[in-house]
Amino acid sequence: TDTSRPILDQVLIACCLENAPADVAEKAFARLVGTYFDLNEIRVTTVAELAEVLNDLPDPSHAALSLRRALQGVFESTYAFSLEHAKKHSLAHGIKVLEGLRGVPPFVVQHVAATALGGHLIPLDRGALAALWLCGLITKQEYDSGKVPGIERTLPKKAGVEFAA
Repeated sequence: TDTSRPILDQVLIACCLENAPADVAEKAFARLVGTYFDLNEIRVTTVAELAEVLNDLPDPSHAALSLRRALQGVFESTYAFSLEHAKKHSLAHGIKVLEGLRGVPPFVVQHVAATALGGHLIPLDRGALAALWLCGLITKQEYDSGKVPGIERTLPKKAGVEFAA
């Protein structure tokens, strides 16, 4: 995963990456930005139309809805398509900015905090949670909640983004 991308691009790629292999998510993201004129056009396109462009993702409708919500949230909060202000303060501030975007999934917040904001968070999607649970590494309660306390102590910071991909 390219950690040098602008924060908003990290958000959008994370919307594609949730529950998808990294190479498939990268191709879907590239196709998305190549198909539409700009981010505003993506923001106003229907979820069904976006899902058609993202058709090789495991759950294209979920990714499309996450993309639309993220872009709508950014636009409503800044009237522009940038989240670089989230970097200006602490990691906690950046996470708060991301969590303030209505409808952005926790995986996206965790992924962006780990990549663009340099935090030691381990993004967990349904596939990662299922693998951890099936291997007996987490409890059913942790699986159901989507939260695995202490996982950051188990996986080094460098491995966290790879684990999510």
